[in-house]
Amino acid sequence: MPKSTVENVRLTAAELVGVNNDSIKLFIDDAWLEVDALPFKEEVKEKACRYLACHLAVLNNQNTKSEQVGSLKKEYSGFHSTFTDLKRTVYGQEYLRLYNQYAKKGSLSLVVI
Repeated sequence: MPKSTVENVRLTAAELVGVNNDSIKLFIDDAWLEVDALPFKEEVKEKACRYLACHLAVLNNQNTKSEQVGSLKKEYSGFHSTFTDLKRTVYGQEYLRLYNQYAKKGSLSLVVI
């Protein structure tokens, strides 16, 4: 299953209206690097990627500050993320749930035949 799309991220996180598509693509690419390196089931990878991308985009959007005086505008970001930051957004919490259920090392996975 491929990584998520800008459209899916926008449908999941409606608050990203002001975030441009190139930024969302970057968050998707970053999220995919994480998700693809973990033992997620193929059918869960897109969802995990989408929720992690939403989480990263929302955190970045919350940390972006701007000042404007006349026609001069200055924007800056204090974005710094750690794994514990996943609890700061509903999207990070859902990603963490998926991670714990499908990808956490040491979790027991049984198939009964």
